[in-house]
Amino acid sequence: MKNKKKKAVLKLNIADEVYRVYHVKCIDKDPKVYGVCDPETHEIFIREGQSSMGYLRTLIHETIHALEEEYKIKIKHKSVHKLEHAIASFIIDNANLLSTLTKKGTT
Repeated sequence: MKNKKKKAVLKLNIADEVYRVYHVKCIDKDPKVYGVCDPETHEIFIREGQSSMGYLRTLIHETIHALEEEYKIKIKHKSVHKLEHAIASFIIDNANLLSTLTKKGTT
């Protein structure tokens, strides 16, 4: 990616690697691309200006690609889109899950 390098807005621990997430104005000058995962540099780029749900779905989508790489899993791209939607819905529908898991005695 040529259109970086701002400070990473998020760091994700995936397997033994740290992926850095960056917000960018455009990805490869293509307005139809919302995100990209670069497994060689362990970076995820997400296009700015998306809705909250769009951002969440893009982050999940690109994280799935990172998981594929780090765990040597092959998932058809159509299935990545289905998982992205399913996981985003699960997170939204269970917003209290993280706070429940981090309470004392449940970690």
